[in-house]
Amino acid sequence: MTRGGHLVLADVFSPLPRPTLVGTRRGKARTRQRASLLLRTAGFSVLGWHDLYATVIKAVTATT
Repeated sequence: MTRGGHLVLADVFSPLPRPTLVGTRRGKARTRQRASLLLRTAGFSVLGWHDLYATVIKAVTATT
């Protein structure tokens, strides 16, 4: 992975995985913890979380 890249991702992130424990979204909750793990696994670091609206719409910034 090339160093010096930036990522900004804005989405609905649930503070709790409870809403997605049933149905087709089971085990796929969009939580900060899950997103952080996926981004770090992909080689990103320096994660910064920002509240955009209410408690569920957030943005994360990351660099490579």
